[in-house]
Amino acid sequence: MLNRLLRHNLRNTVNVISGATDRLVSELDDRTDERLELVATVESAIRDLETLTQDANDINTVINATTDDPSIDCVSLIEDIVSEYTRQHPEVALRTTLPASMTVNADVRLRFAVESLVDNAIQHNPSDTPTVRIRIGTPDSAGWVDIHVDDDAPRIPEEERNLVTGDTEITALRHGSGLGLWLAKWTTELFGGKLSFDTSEFGGNSVHIRIPRA
Repeated sequence: MLNRLLRHNLRNTVNVISGATDRLVSELDDRTDERLELVATVESAIRDLETLTQDANDINTVINATTDDPSIDCVSLIEDIVSEYTRQHPEVALRTTLPASMTVNADVRLRFAVESLVDNAIQHNPSDTPTVRIRIGTPDSAGWVDIHVDDDAPRIPEEERNLVTGDTEITALRHGSGLGLWLAKWTTELFGGKLSFDTSEFGGNSVHIRIPRA
C-alpha cells in the first residue's frame, strides 16, 4: 500500500511540476542564460523523480513476482534491451560482445538489472556520445556467468559503490542517491548472484552481474 501510494503521489506531483514548468518557459520574455540554466535544473530534477518512481515500481515487481523453475537465455534478453535503447537513444554508441546463447538461472526479471545499469551508464554520462558495452564472459569452472556493463562515464562514487556492496553501513546520512543500483543488486541476488564494480577499459565503470548458469 505504501509503495502504491508513494508511486501514485510522486507521479501526479511530477506531472504537475512538469506542466507548470512548460508553461513558465513558454511565457518567458527574457530568456537569459541564467534563466535557461534554472529551467534545465528543474527539468533535470523532474527526470530524476520520474526515474525514482519507475525504479520503485520495478523493485516492487522484482520482489513480488515468483517463478517455479527460473531459466532464461540472457543473450536474447540483452539483444532486446539493446534494440530498445538504440531506438530511444540514437546518440549512444551501444555495443555488445555476446555468444550465440547463454542460459542462466534467472527469469525475465533479470531485464530490470541489466536495464538499470544501462540506464545509469547513459544518464550519468555528460558526453554527447556516451559509450556503453554489454558483454558476457566465458562461464568459469564453477558454472558462474558474468554479464558486464561497461561505460566511459565518470566513476560511480566510491561511497555509493561501498553502500551497494555492503562494505559501508547504511545510515540516516549515508544511503545512496538513487534506486537504480539497488534494483540491479536485489534482482541479481534474487537469483543467487552478486553485483560488483570495476574500472572499464574506457576509463569509466564496469559493473558485473555474476549469476549461476542454468
